[in-house]
Amino acid sequence: SFIGNKWRIEMENEFKAALQMEPFTSTVEGSWFNSGNDVSKQSQQISNLIAKKGDAIVVNAASPTGLNGILTQATQRGIRVVSFDNVVAAPSVLKVNTDQVAFGKQLAEWLVKQMDGKGNVIMVTCIAGTSVDLDRNKGANDVWAKNSGIKVVNRYTGMWDSSTAERNTASILPSLPQIDGIWCQGGTDGVIKAFIAANRKLPKVAGEAENGFRKFMMGYQG
Repeated sequence: SFIGNKWRIEMENEFKAALQMEPFTSTVEGSWFNSGNDVSKQSQQISNLIAKKGDAIVVNAASPTGLNGILTQATQRGIRVVSFDNVVAAPSVLKVNTDQVAFGKQLAEWLVKQMDGKGNVIMVTCIAGTSVDLDRNKGANDVWAKNSGIKVVNRYTGMWDSSTAERNTASILPSLPQIDGIWCQGGTDGVIKAFIAANRKLPKVAGEAENGFRKFMMGYQG
């Protein structure tokens, strides 16, 4: 659905690399498509694959529901469909994912504990409308609702991309009060860089296990 950040590029490159290795290179003919997070375009791409009578479709979906119809058509025609990461709701589609609600909840619970249950938090979300974004936000929101001392002072997208997260954080920081906690779906190192560049005190940070964020956890002394 979207190849606009580093891990999505890695995702696509791993698929391409697999096609060049045995046993796949001798047995599988593969292609790949990017819809730019456009549900209609992704639906059309899938429709074209159905028309070509492919054997399998692997999809990272732009919407949990918007592709249900076309993917159900694919399975009805004997095409194996595997939905991963941003999964779909269609019951005939195989789904490969982690518990994204639990992910969002765990980050939020850690922050609440580190902040002693009170303070200002920013939420750096991702691609609106995708299942992962919806689920992670739900997990976090459930935690905030149970902790009245936590105030979410801003929510904005980082697109799971360090550069985007840094740019968007930098643009919004001057208008924000003291921030005591950062809840970030991805691109966490970009958020940290924006705080450092603005000479803002680095709050408690809960983010995804990306290399850049790990390096900050190991090496940054604030």
